[in-house]
Amino acid sequence: MDRLRTILLALPLLLLFTTQASAEIRRVPWLEDPTWDQIMARAAADSGHAILIHFHAPWCGPCRLLDAMVYNENEVVDELVDVVTVKVDIDQPGSLELKQRFVIELLPTLVWCDRAGREINRFTGYRNAEEFLAEIAGFRGEEHSSRTLAERLDRQPEDGEMLLELAGLLGRRGRTERAGTLYRRAATHRDDPAVRTRALLGLALAAYRVGDVDEARTLGRRASGTGAVWTEVVAFQEASADSFGLLETYRARSLVDDMDVVALDGFARVAVALDVEMEAASSHALRAVVLSDREPEIIATLAECYYRRGLYRKAVRWLEDAVAQEPLRVAIHRGRLADYEAALAQDPWGLKAGRRR
Repeated sequence: MDRLRTILLALPLLLLFTTQASAEIRRVPWLEDPTWDQIMARAAADSGHAILIHFHAPWCGPCRLLDAMVYNENEVVDELVDVVTVKVDIDQPGSLELKQRFVIELLPTLVWCDRAGREINRFTGYRNAEEFLAEIAGFRGEEHSSRTLAERLDRQPEDGEMLLELAGLLGRRGRTERAGTLYRRAATHRDDPAVRTRALLGLALAAYRVGDVDEARTLGRRASGTGAVWTEVVAFQEASADSFGLLETYRARSLVDDMDVVALDGFARVAVALDVEMEAASSHALRAVVLSDREPEIIATLAECYYRRGLYRKAVRWLEDAVAQEPLRVAIHRGRLADYEAALAQDPWGLKAGRRR
């Protein structure tokens, strides 16, 4: 009886504490299933706040976890106090416009937009409160960077480096049309060939990503014609498997600087791979050998050039030289040396080789 009396006396206090605890639970205030115009109107009314759109569905487990474990955390609520927070149920008929606008394929997807409604970044899947806050901090930083660059560009519209930086930032966020416009502006930059090269490479990479390989290679070759930051052009042409473009880039570079070992050796290696221009390849490789202080790998390329031309004696001699300098790697060259020696024995003057020019 005494125990029951104690419980009854304590009950009002328990109810009071429970009520106070419930009152302290805060949640992110969502604008639910609005139209795009309504979202923009809210952002304008809130003095140009950023926008966070949470795409979800009632059947989405990770979406419900965000509701239960993240959106009721005080730190999260405080972090989003200056943000227009929007929830869109993709199963609702009116959500189709927003779903298509943002190309929503996975749930949950959270999209961060600036005050003008331009997408800054997004993530999909569940994040705990700490991870969620880190994502939001990153989004804010990116939005600030984008806005700062755009404002600087407004003041200095012909700043080539700034054009490239903003174009790259927009391209990484999927805003390819705007990025392309900026790259094309930079590609006509009058004062800096390096800016023109990087702009053309930006356009080439964008074309390659959407599967337009021919256009990508054409743009890469245009970039090589500027003569600037040519190693970046080489990297793109290697990635896009444009061997003929690569050959021309190495040729152009070796004409500009006939002591550039990388360009000389590169021309010879690509020519061998394509089985073209063996006489020019031999000349480039021989010069590269001398300038590199007889680098064994370059010697091996020179030997292959002579072999392709039917100059088997020279091929054998040069490959033996490579082996002598790199005895630990003799196994790499053994098979090729045997081929050279067999060709020399069968056709010592290279009459059957049909020498390639």
